[in-house]
Amino acid sequence: MKGLEKAKSDGTVDWEVVPYLDLINSVPSLATSSSCYGRIVLMDIPTGLKKDSKFLAKWHRKISFEEFWDALKKANGKSIWFKMEPLIIHISAKDMEAVKKLLEVKNKAGIKRGGIFAISKDRFQIELEGTQRMEVPVKSENFVITEDYGRVLVKEANEKIDKNDKAWKRFEKEFRRVFDVIS
Repeated sequence: MKGLEKAKSDGTVDWEVVPYLDLINSVPSLATSSSCYGRIVLMDIPTGLKKDSKFLAKWHRKISFEEFWDALKKANGKSIWFKMEPLIIHISAKDMEAVKKLLEVKNKAGIKRGGIFAISKDRFQIELEGTQRMEVPVKSENFVITEDYGRVLVKEANEKIDKNDKAWKRFEKEFRRVFDVIS
């Protein structure tokens, strides 16, 4: 919780996810540990490894073609990818009852990926992840995509962002119902 408060004060948390984190953290048996609302990014992935990758542009919302194209024209790197990444959230639960409820929320909200990924003597770690995703190479030392294809990619990514937004809304509705949290 201290990490979340620090991220809020530093402005390093993606603000779209904060209301959902606050909702989850309002339940005494739960605490969020990391999250991402969902995002569209341009990344240089020179070796194919995450540790060597660098964000060139990042948006936690739908984008215009012009935003994308301007960022792509400015982007320098060995292997530049356009990605849409889905919602992801890690939640600590104190007991199995809370875990069961979270998994019920996941299922009812239509979030297909998720489950327990770590267990310790005093908590369970749960990960929930959406399925809206795309990853496409768009520029390298040898090529760059066309504007027409760029428009197709932005349209597709924006549609996935809309689906991601709907998944969060379903998650909130089901979370409030299952955990009996009043609006």
